[in-house]
Amino acid sequence: MTITPSYLINNCAKMTKRKWLEYSVKKSLINQAGRELLIVYSPCVLNLGWLDEWMTIFQERSIKADSYKLDGEPSWNDLIECRSKISSKTRIWGLGGGSVMDLAKLVSVEVCECDRKMNFLRPKKLVQRHKVWLFPTHYSSSSYVSSSATLIRDRHKISGVGLTVEKVFIDPNVLKSVPEKAWIYGSIDTVAHFVEILCSVKSSDSLRIMALTGWWDDYLKALENYDYESLFYLAGFLYGELFELYAVSWPMHHIAHELGPKLELNHGETLALILPLFLRARLKNQIYENLYQLLHSVSNWINMQPISLLSNEQLVIFDNLNLWNEENWFDPNESCNSFEFKEYLRK
Repeated sequence: MTITPSYLINNCAKMTKRKWLEYSVKKSLINQAGRELLIVYSPCVLNLGWLDEWMTIFQERSIKADSYKLDGEPSWNDLIECRSKISSKTRIWGLGGGSVMDLAKLVSVEVCECDRKMNFLRPKKLVQRHKVWLFPTHYSSSSYVSSSATLIRDRHKISGVGLTVEKVFIDPNVLKSVPEKAWIYGSIDTVAHFVEILCSVKSSDSLRIMALTGWWDDYLKALENYDYESLFYLAGFLYGELFELYAVSWPMHHIAHELGPKLELNHGETLALILPLFLRARLKNQIYENLYQLLHSVSNWINMQPISLLSNEQLVIFDNLNLWNEENWFDPNESCNSFEFKEYLRK
């Protein structure tokens, strides 16, 4: 039997462990849900039959529940369509991964809270009109912990910050239904976040480096033991308030979002290509000498993962981008790195 460390649970006040896959728990939660709901969900929630189970109970309880399936990353059109489905009394649920949870949070904000350039206004002017509950189906996304959310308009990403959720319900058993491929690439997504946060911490900040070192040890143990509950809380701790996420530029993730569609790969598969390149440069950079053992451990881990090989066509595209250029990845200040090879991705 595995026991989640208390320091992880206490760090995530809004996260509640509820086995919402169980029928009795569903009924209990619905009693607190109000009379009008909009459920934003991912295709996997539909395919696994989870949405139908919820909708059946809603019908039994005469609750007005509408739904919206999100494929891929949320767009401005998704936001507008969801807003058209709600009234002033509607509560919003997000069942799925990071994209679904981002959209659920954004739907809670009045559309007029955007300026003419479609950039969200400053956090103090963002007004959430609806309560939001989130039901994450994987631990890899930071969306169920962070106060930010992102969507796409005209191929440009716009972000809202200062967004809050009322409750997050964690059911560790959802990970038992995740296909092996999704399990692997979701784990890689989390590890990529970890490395980006680690490399943004100042070398003099020994407290945060110690915390991240301990996090990595606990994360490897949780993966090895299939400790699903601890994985959710570990991700919550990583994306929590101890680390200044607004100061992280997320270099790998920005590249992955642009590169993935060109290679027709999902987010985790794309990160599986980029993470080894990023680590290779950091291990050669003396700026990160104090992190060498930790980064080397991550490098060994990623090299052991059963990652799918690229097709010949994908391999040609990837090679032509010439992503491995040490100068592109060599930058001690993450926030100032412009990544010249992004110009290739825009062609």
